[in-house]
Amino acid sequence: MAEDREALLQHYRMMREELLFAIDGLSDALMTEPSLDGWSVKDHLAHLALWDDIRASEVVRISAGNDSAWRMTGEQDAAYGAMGHDLRLNISVEQIRWELATSRQRLLDAISSATPRGLNGSLYGEAGLRSGHERQHAGWIKRWRGENPPRPAEAFYCGVFASQGGEQKKSGCNQRYSGINNRTYETNAFHFVPPCQ
Repeated sequence: MAEDREALLQHYRMMREELLFAIDGLSDALMTEPSLDGWSVKDHLAHLALWDDIRASEVVRISAGNDSAWRMTGEQDAAYGAMGHDLRLNISVEQIRWELATSRQRLLDAISSATPRGLNGSLYGEAGLRSGHERQHAGWIKRWRGENPPRPAEAFYCGVFASQGGEQKKSGCNQRYSGINNRTYETNAFHFVPPCQ
């Protein structure tokens, strides 16, 4: 059964917003720090761009009446992911940002011009037509940021901490900070950053 084109486009736009929110404000140094389960944030972005390129090619391929070229076993998927990581390891943060934007646009363009056959998710291999892959990586990045709070120079928001009898306590709940497109976001995560002056 064919996916609804507009719903699918919206799905990918929303996931990209979540990802951009997750990486908003990170310096290049933090983007390249391999402390996110052995990968850096940049590595995760490169991985997502790689799969967007594959997915876009699949939409075009299947729309043209051809079969999926990306049906893999679990072992093949793992090997391809590792090889893709290694091949993109030394690409700059600037280029990875370009890769991420360009590959996503290719995917959106492919979906926009897909035939009804190209919108049939049952015809796809490992690079499925509708994927939650990006949301999964955004979640890992958000978790990592919670465990590795922004350093004072990189902080976009402030925490308030009280000291009682030598014990430091976190206080406050909905902290505000400016994010993507100058929007204000709320978070109830607590981070050890200096109080606002």
